[in-house]
Amino acid sequence: GCGTGVTSLCALALGAAQVTALDLNPDSLHMLRRATAATAADDGNTNTNNNNTNTNSSSISSRMIDRRLMTCLFDMCGGGNVINSNSGLHAAVTRPVAPPAAFTFLSNLPADADIVVFSDVLYDPLLMHCVVQRVAQAVKNNASVLVTDPGRQIRFSFLELLSEALSTHHPNLANGDGDGGGGGGLRFSSCSAV
Repeated sequence: GCGTGVTSLCALALGAAQVTALDLNPDSLHMLRRATAATAADDGNTNTNNNNTNTNSSSISSRMIDRRLMTCLFDMCGGGNVINSNSGLHAAVTRPVAPPAAFTFLSNLPADADIVVFSDVLYDPLLMHCVVQRVAQAVKNNASVLVTDPGRQIRFSFLELLSEALSTHHPNLANGDGDGGGGGGLRFSSCSAV
């Protein structure tokens, strides 16, 4: 999920033409929308369509950034569940909630995504299996994929399962060559606090 939205905000700041932020928790998406509006209002600068446009009007800047950011509910495991505030992944899996009207619910990753980032999503074994399937889906769609993790032990199981999932259709990628032959690529980043 998009979590606090830092990756999405960075992509917008670096000039991404379109950013789609996905999360199972509507609170995360609301927080990202507020942060995007606040960021636009604070700096008064925006970058749209790869043309630098500086403006002193925060309302214009906010509108421009809002057009480049799409926030959608997304269940990584495909069950169509949404997290209630103050509940976790397991509660969402066992007690589905109707998606709030403020958000579109996506059942698949956007097929036209150039880059897909999975950040800090390897904290649960059930979720890990779902992430493997979603990474394989993104690679199949020729997206470049970046998976980041703070150094949890589960990452080793993830890499093993991902290698198995990709070996059938993307043998070069599964062998660590970084390119599946269709233009997509996969990078895994792990770091741990010292």
